[in-house]
Amino acid sequence: MKTKNIFFILLILTFIFLRIYQLPQVVNFSMDQGTTLLRIYQNWQTKKISLIGPESSIKTQSGRAFFHGPWIDYFLLPVMLISNWNPLAGSYFFIFLNLVSLLFLYPEIKKKKGETVALIYGFLFTFSFLLIRFSQFLWNPNFLPFVSSLMLYLLIKIDYKPKPCYFFLIGLVLGFGLGCHYQFIFIVLGVLGWILILKNYNLKLKLACLIGLLVSLSPLIIFELRHNFYNFKTLMLIINTGSQKSLMLPLPAHYFLSLLPFVFLLESIVLAKIIKKKFIWGLIIISLFAAQTLFKIIPKQESGYTMPVGWNYIAIEKVVKIMLEQNVSDFNVASLLSGDTRNYPVRFLLTVNKKPPMKTEEYPNSKYLFVISQHNENKTINNSVWEISSFCPCRIKNVWEIQNKIKLYLLQKKESG
Repeated sequence: MKTKNIFFILLILTFIFLRIYQLPQVVNFSMDQGTTLLRIYQNWQTKKISLIGPESSIKTQSGRAFFHGPWIDYFLLPVMLISNWNPLAGSYFFIFLNLVSLLFLYPEIKKKKGETVALIYGFLFTFSFLLIRFSQFLWNPNFLPFVSSLMLYLLIKIDYKPKPCYFFLIGLVLGFGLGCHYQFIFIVLGVLGWILILKNYNLKLKLACLIGLLVSLSPLIIFELRHNFYNFKTLMLIINTGSQKSLMLPLPAHYFLSLLPFVFLLESIVLAKIIKKKFIWGLIIISLFAAQTLFKIIPKQESGYTMPVGWNYIAIEKVVKIMLEQNVSDFNVASLLSGDTRNYPVRFLLTVNKKPPMKTEEYPNSKYLFVISQHNENKTINNSVWEISSFCPCRIKNVWEIQNKIKLYLLQKKESG
């Protein structure tokens, strides 16, 4: 077996290890994941076919949001059914998609740019800290590295064989990516501009691309037609009157996910030239890239990615287990660890375990309230958040130590009079 083939096999094994290592400790299972899974579960229970997916985080001044496409719902549903609604199954699904991205793109880069460029690309893809962390949890933008890799693959293919089927697939991928997250609009405009204007492709190929785009955007198009162009009007309101919050600068890391495969290919071409002329310098650059990722990945982690300090999926499972063991009814759940005071991850896990809490508007009517808090008893019971203040007056019925000084409180409403 050739040395470079052995290196690629080792690279694949490293790819898998870096993404499953400490997965329950580092996986991000927060509000977005809880609300997404709850929506998928409820749609499955009611057998509802949704034409839209998650809300965008950017809203009008009045709080009106526009929606992404429904693709995460469609793709995660079979995964959740097979795994009996285990959230970690979604993590393995996205890790698998990233692995597939590398496996189908590697031979095309090798054919187009040579084996050295392909191996460097595989190395950058494997050791990218952003790709590692964003492949470990379920979220609609996390489709984009896979989508962009598939786009890059198809662009290489049409450079050799401009077949109508490839152009149709390009259109499908463009619409799919745009439905996953609207940051993909820059890839869409770039690729469409290249195909429709810059390259001298015949009308048949251009039409195949546009038809593919319309097919993959059809759920959103149908939604717009049924709801008086809701998304379009929402977007116009945001453009004309502004949004509730301004775009953060520098942009959040996930806004660059769709660009990473293209960036890594360019970097691989440059690094291959450096290695050819100055091998040691190329080796140093690649080694430093891997080292900075390993220094972040290898140490023991106690907090999920972007989750509150000391809080992770293992702790959430422990909390849910305790809640399920308590013989209480008419209860609700809350958290003081982050802005997700209504505790959607816990709410989802309780729901799929057939012991759902009361609805989010029913805190004042609850008899019991489970609260996850890093505060002492007095600060917890007297907290000003609506989920607790609307429930009070109350008393502490029980307390459990969870981890890292974070506790689970069971509050019981005091009888009036």
